[in-house]
Amino acid sequence: MNLNFNILTKSTFEKKVVVIKKNDRNIQKIEIIDKSLESTSKDCRYKDLSYYQIALKTTNLFFYNPIHVFLKMSYNLSMIGFDFVDQNVKFVVYSLKDLYTAVSDPYKIDSKIVFLALQNIIKNYVVTRFLMTKYWIEDAINIIKAPIYGVAIQVTLLFTLIYPNDGRKLISVLFKSWNNNISRKRDFRIVDDKDKYSIIFFYRVISNRENPYTFYPFSQLQVIGSLKDKDIVHFKTLL
Repeated sequence: MNLNFNILTKSTFEKKVVVIKKNDRNIQKIEIIDKSLESTSKDCRYKDLSYYQIALKTTNLFFYNPIHVFLKMSYNLSMIGFDFVDQNVKFVVYSLKDLYTAVSDPYKIDSKIVFLALQNIIKNYVVTRFLMTKYWIEDAINIIKAPIYGVAIQVTLLFTLIYPNDGRKLISVLFKSWNNNISRKRDFRIVDDKDKYSIIFFYRVISNRENPYTFYPFSQLQVIGSLKDKDIVHFKTLL
């Protein structure tokens, strides 16, 4: 976990006019840019908020964050049960499919095909047990680290009331690390999916472990992207 806490020296933030292409239209916005990351592909753009807006959202997040910790722990705890059911169902389905292929025609049973089917069943059993164990370990780690990140964010929220932009930067770093460095673009609320708001999408959200979805609360306090994002047309310093 590489966190850069050297942010109390000189402010690295400035306002810029950013032109974004959205739905074939150019939209001009004023954003807060972290100059130390401006020339990189790292996220450095924040919404332009007044101190009052930041203080209000910071206060709201301060009271919501313990609930968020509880929900994260509850979610990961429930995922242990889900992974058990999901992997066992997959094993049964794959095994039945292999058996059906081997004995679909009882008058033409090939011993080689039957042997291959048994091999696949054993392989599927080993793979599903391995994945189940792997996911259980990941869930256990997420349960353990939730209160640690929760406390760190609570302290950072108090710091944000004094140094609003530096605080937002640190909040973004902590939430991204808490979410296993998954991009905010994978937040299930903003991801573009044709099956969104369907049971199919819900299953995809909780079962996709290789390219997982995530959730970032209070998005206006979070970093929103990089100046090298493909939808950025151009930008300039606000005079």
